[in-house]
Amino acid sequence: DGSVRRQSRFKFWPDLPVREAAMALHRQTTIARAVAMLVETFGEERAPSKSALHRFWTQLDVVRGVA
Repeated sequence: DGSVRRQSRFKFWPDLPVREAAMALHRQTTIARAVAMLVETFGEERAPSKSALHRFWTQLDVVRGVA
């Protein structure tokens, strides 16, 4: 119908260091451990939640052809 779709991004998406760290931890550790590491490194405000990280990793799997 020609309408523009809304493209939502994760809150941490514009924060490149956090995004790169989240991508580096993908398939290297558990979600809980990754979130703890991200909170330790970047602080509570910048680190993604467990659910946000899970959704992000799920999308990475799709993009990379794992899922």
